Amino acid sequence: MKIIAIREIFKLQSSFYLPKHSDFVMMNWNEINDSLDNDAYIQTNIQGARKAFHLNPMYSWVRNSKKPYLVMEQAVFRKGVDIKDPQKAYYRLGLNSYTYDKGIFNNEGSPPDRWNLIKEKCQIEIKPWKSTGDYILILLQNPEDTSLNNLKGNYNKWIENVVKEISIHTDEDIVIRLHPCFIKKFNISFLNNIKVPNKITVSGMVKGSDVNPSHGGKDFEEDLKGARAVIAFSSNGLQEAVCEGIPAISMDKSSFAWPVSYHSLEVLSERNIKCEFERDQWLYDCAYCQWTPDELDSGYPHKKLLKVN
Repeated sequence: MKIIAIREIFKLQSSFYLPKHSDFVMMNWNEINDSLDNDAYIQTNIQGARKAFHLNPMYSWVRNSKKPYLVMEQAVFRKGVDIKDPQKAYYRLGLNSYTYDKGIFNNEGSPPDRWNLIKEKCQIEIKPWKSTGDYILILLQNPEDTSLNNLKGNYNKWIENVVKEISIHTDEDIVIRLHPCFIKKFNISFLNNIKVPNKITVSGMVKGSDVNPSHGGKDFEEDLKGARAVIAFSSNGLQEAVCEGIPAISMDKSSFAWPVSYHSLEVLSERNIKCEFERDQWLYDCAYCQWTPDELDSGYPHKKLLKVN
């Protein structure tokens, strides 16, 4: 088997890992043509990132090649993961996409063995569902990222609409957690113009303040502690909320938390949400979506996805 990685894509996404298995070959974009005898491609992320428009012809080529393509992305469970440490690194690998709705992972009905290893290695504790908290937490995402490809319309407007709808269902405080890239690159002053009776606080700075936190405010775990519910379009942080036992509301089916989360803000009208999602099989299946460098090097993950021996 021969799987081609386009060098320019992996060069831009330098934090990703090309497996050291003999099936993988790195080639320059100017070497790619119809006469190649490869069986598949591998790429990082998917077409649509605003920061990488110049790569779109490469992504289009792969998508239109009529050959299967593997997509690498950050892990589904990121707690305890450190891509700089090979012993703590994990990468998601899917077929045709990395998202829950469009990716193929061949992981339905997976056994618990991988999850048991991951939760011990990354020290992930699955806590009982909680029904109380001090505020509603909204997780913002990087507006340039492909995780928002399914969003129709302006992301700032989506945030405004979510805040306004929350105020219809509850008068609780709202905490908005900024994405680190959102802080550095985008003007968030529009948040000050959202008129609702709820008290709005931005994680790391009070609404109306000109203080601009450099790292998104408090650690994510601190933001989760006081949350009664967590809302996002498709943020990976929803998975962590689910593990912490906090009711999650995922607004798009691309989210890996989709099977174990609510999809409407109406549930916020319940002061004590009685969350009854069964998480065990979801955890087992997700564990078969992310792999260590050694596992990727072994060839098992890509052969499992491509269904080859």
